[in-house]
Amino acid sequence: MTLTPETGRIRWEDITSSIDAIASRGYVGKLERRSFIIYRPELSDGQYRLLCLIGDRGGESLYRDDPEPLKAEAERWLEEFASSLGASFPEGECPECGFRPPTHTHDKNCSHHREAAPVAREGE
Repeated sequence: MTLTPETGRIRWEDITSSIDAIASRGYVGKLERRSFIIYRPELSDGQYRLLCLIGDRGGESLYRDDPEPLKAEAERWLEEFASSLGASFPEGECPECGFRPPTHTHDKNCSHHREAAPVAREGE
């Protein structure tokens, strides 16, 4: 088994065994349970299959000739799931302090940090 670079928010573990039906397992964040599985083609002319194990798409599959587009689709499904919970994944980096989501935070002196942070009311 080898870990491949993250495609964004999913870290992929490629399975090198030729007898295993699974080509890759996708893990989200620090969760130990896999959230996505990519299966090898069943036939020589078959397609790879992505299986989603989270949210409303749990149990849903998608087929492609190559596993890379499936990894990109898994990212989209994850973003859709997280958005349904109220989470957002802002794009790019803060021009003022270099904040780069999702792993970093704004510098405490950044005006965007003050705008994004909850403000405590007097007496709370």
